[in-house]
Amino acid sequence: MKRCWSQLHLSTCVVLMFVAGTLLWVNMTPVSPTQPPQRPDIPAHLTTTEREIETLKHEIAVLRWKLNTQPRWGWPCTAIEYGYKHSYKILSPLNLRGVSIDGVSTWNWWAVAINVGSAFGICACVAALCELLTRRRETRKSTLNADAVAPAEIPR
Repeated sequence: MKRCWSQLHLSTCVVLMFVAGTLLWVNMTPVSPTQPPQRPDIPAHLTTTEREIETLKHEIAVLRWKLNTQPRWGWPCTAIEYGYKHSYKILSPLNLRGVSIDGVSTWNWWAVAINVGSAFGICACVAALCELLTRRRETRKSTLNADAVAPAEIPR
């Protein structure tokens, strides 16, 4: 019996489930271009003020990294970029506790449309390939079974 072109096999649906899950994972995982700076080992022989200066240098490096690094989401196009809006309230040269950094997200709707379209296209190609292979196997199986079980002619 011939199947309708829109009817999918269960195995095709399982494969599509894994493909769609992978595409969602790729699109939902944030991509950050670099790693934050690591805290340096501060020698014990330094005075308290020198230790504070080294700690503040590290805090400034982390703040610069946060301001210059924008995590992104989306594949193949960047659909969301997360940037930072900052304001400084430096109370004294050795006190950076008044720095505030607020996150701002920017959506690119054309990139979202391209990402959704490419995900549907990839799923459609995978479905077509799986169905082609499955239906080819079914046709081959039915041909072999029809040849093996051909009824013998009864002489009259």
